[in-house]
Amino acid sequence: MIRKNKKKGTLPAEFTAWDRPQQVDHIVTRILEGKKAFAAEKSIFGKDIFAQANKDFKEHSIPESTFHATLSGLVRSNTSKINCLGRRQGYYLTKDLSSIQDDNEAEAATEEKGKIEKEKLLYPIFVEWLFTHGFSKVRDTSSARNQDLGTWGNPDITGIKIHETFGKATDIEFVTIEVKSSPDNWKYWIFESVAHKRFSNRPYFAFAYPEEMLNKIDSDLKQYAEIYGIGILVLPLAKDVYDNINKKTSKAAQYKIAEYSSTDVIEISASQYSPTYYHFRGRFLKAIGINTERDHHDWGQSS
Repeated sequence: MIRKNKKKGTLPAEFTAWDRPQQVDHIVTRILEGKKAFAAEKSIFGKDIFAQANKDFKEHSIPESTFHATLSGLVRSNTSKINCLGRRQGYYLTKDLSSIQDDNEAEAATEEKGKIEKEKLLYPIFVEWLFTHGFSKVRDTSSARNQDLGTWGNPDITGIKIHETFGKATDIEFVTIEVKSSPDNWKYWIFESVAHKRFSNRPYFAFAYPEEMLNKIDSDLKQYAEIYGIGILVLPLAKDVYDNINKKTSKAAQYKIAEYSSTDVIEISASQYSPTYYHFRGRFLKAIGINTERDHHDWGQSS
């Protein structure tokens, strides 16, 4: 294991004896740790990392082109904590490999739990929306632990529409909805819905938004939806309700949320039907408890 000198601005004496990947890994890990970049939404672009390296470790003497090429390679290394979601994305340290204990970890876990509870307040409205759009069976699948399909393998809401020929089921159409209480960080979270295209015929990304600010919704959202082939749903809320549901405590919002229904939902971009990959579709069916023809008759809520 590489020993790390934690003093800012200095490199270990053995630094020059390391190979290039070890050198870049050491420098970048130090920088990302200092910036607390332990999640994709806190990622830092390569050019900014290199600039920081020149500032903090002036003696590193690694050419910029070599630095970037080596950094890209480290993302594919299972011995490095450095990760990147793809081209034109920043770099961060994966939590599962990092030995660094983030001081805010417990607080972040509490906030995540509260965030999920807020999102669940919106579920009934989108469940009703699916029923009104012809999906006869719907279920909250957010709590499923679908390890087989990895991260982003369990949509918040799943609906099915059974297509029959001569009285027999010939196909099942899937729709999935990923629900957020606000569009914050949507350029990251929208890819949760994109990931569902593996097994969903019509994936949607849904969120709440202040009704008087609908004209302020980022126009890029629709462009992303068209590029990646997903749908966008928006639930306009009165500003006080929206503000309340996005506070740390959302109990007071429950009553007012009940005043809204599926008729309030706006479909900014429709999710166009696309075939799924049978490999992933079969695994998803198993994960949500549909293993036989009989299972889909008993599955979920009925309209």
